[in-house]
Amino acid sequence: MPTFSSRLRALAGCLVMAAGGFLPAAPAPLVLDPDELSRPGADLFTNGPIPFIQIEVSREAYESLRRNPRQNVTATVREGGKTYVNVALHLKGAAGSFRPVDNKPGMMLHFGRHTPDQRFHGLRKIMLNNSVQDPSYLNEKICGYLFRLAGVPSPRTGHAVVELNGRRLGLYVLKEDFHEDFLKRHFRPATGNLYDIKPGRDINEELTLDFGEGLPDRADLKAAVAACQERNPELRWQKLQAALDVERFVSMMAIEALASHWDGYSRNRNNFRIYAAPDTGRLVFMPNDLDQLFRDPGHSIFDPGENGLVTKTILQTPPARQMFLRRSCFIATNIFNYTDLSNRVNQTAFRLKEALKSINDTSTLRDVENRQRELLRALAVRAETARKQTLELAQRLARFDQDGACPLPQWMPIYEGGADLKIQRQPHALYIRAGHGGAPSFRARLMLPVGRYRFEGRVRTAAVQALKSPLGAGAGLWAVGKPARDQGMDGTADWQVLAYNFEVTLDWEEVELVCELRAKGGEAWFDVPSLRLLRKK
Repeated sequence: MPTFSSRLRALAGCLVMAAGGFLPAAPAPLVLDPDELSRPGADLFTNGPIPFIQIEVSREAYESLRRNPRQNVTATVREGGKTYVNVALHLKGAAGSFRPVDNKPGMMLHFGRHTPDQRFHGLRKIMLNNSVQDPSYLNEKICGYLFRLAGVPSPRTGHAVVELNGRRLGLYVLKEDFHEDFLKRHFRPATGNLYDIKPGRDINEELTLDFGEGLPDRADLKAAVAACQERNPELRWQKLQAALDVERFVSMMAIEALASHWDGYSRNRNNFRIYAAPDTGRLVFMPNDLDQLFRDPGHSIFDPGENGLVTKTILQTPPARQMFLRRSCFIATNIFNYTDLSNRVNQTAFRLKEALKSINDTSTLRDVENRQRELLRALAVRAETARKQTLELAQRLARFDQDGACPLPQWMPIYEGGADLKIQRQPHALYIRAGHGGAPSFRARLMLPVGRYRFEGRVRTAAVQALKSPLGAGAGLWAVGKPARDQGMDGTADWQVLAYNFEVTLDWEEVELVCELRAKGGEAWFDVPSLRLLRKK
């Protein structure tokens, strides 16, 4: 069976980056999203015309929305020659996106609340997001598509031009809600508990039960919390698999990192929902409000953040961490396709611009055009950085020979204290001449599986005046984040073998090996051919 490292190197070797500029993207057939076709509301979320939605509420209802924006009022909605009556409406939005009714409010429309059989393009409930935190109006649609391709349930997204009591509010992001209809498309049966968030609250804190006929007293959440708090790694992994849909969760982690989604679950414990699937008994995390994305396209695709309890647990559980690394590489190389995404951006932006021209909204039109270019540029940069980071990970994966020895990668100099560092060719050695204190060094990074290791090599010194430090003194070998070294050389000494022993407790942990000189003066040489990492049995 191929090893994780061989599979990862094979994936890295298959990376393809689309060439070309930002506007327009090279024409290519779109990858079909199975959740966007042949489903209720498909015309809202594919390439149909952007709807013009007129909303009317009474004067009393309007005053009610001023006083109590979260309380439902009754509205009449007109769109496409149809009139919908007794529609429940309230305002929505969190701290960053909420706007009062006299501004550009986000709104929730429930067409079936008072009239059970009433549907809007086949949907009982929709959200109208004001997109004040995403002037491109594109992020939610593009990233929601990525989540669904990766197998993570995410609401479909379209757009609308909205008018309230004759006042033109402008362009909105139209989105299906986390409603029973949505759950029925992704889960069978769809009778489990659906949990909503309170910003910054985790699964071990207070979440809101929206609806469901699942386990009482939040027993489904409590089982996941107990799994995360299990101290034994092997038992923790067993409990995680029983309480959490791990495959979907690591996919969500991977895309949050890929999209540098700072306001999602992993990094900020925000903008997510949880469904407890009754057929499996496992929690399924689902992303929401994907508006602030790709702001840091150079962010590591392997760093989703660790504010979320479940994310932190995944990264600290060896089999789960390995699953996350594999999934991140697969998504970066197989799902994040720049040509496909740029086509979607351009096609959606074209429809938006046509709608904005029809209502003569030149200001928003300019914003969308500018943000379209920025998003395309960010996606192109992200595709390249993801390719490089996947290759770098493949190169850093430790590969041990039959004797348990691993060749070490290129050594990088870290200057400190005015030191002189260079690689001497005769003999081939890492050379450090101490400056004015500090710990100048040469460093090499690689990914290691769980195990016990010995880092060793030959070292000689000349007139070294050692500096005492909690991490060691004189010339020596060690690993960042591991215990202090107990061996070091000072004064003048011929070649000697130094060794440093350490342990890795997380699977595929990134370890930085160090050849350093902690001294006020003097010189040290580290014999490169003798430097090696051994895996102990």
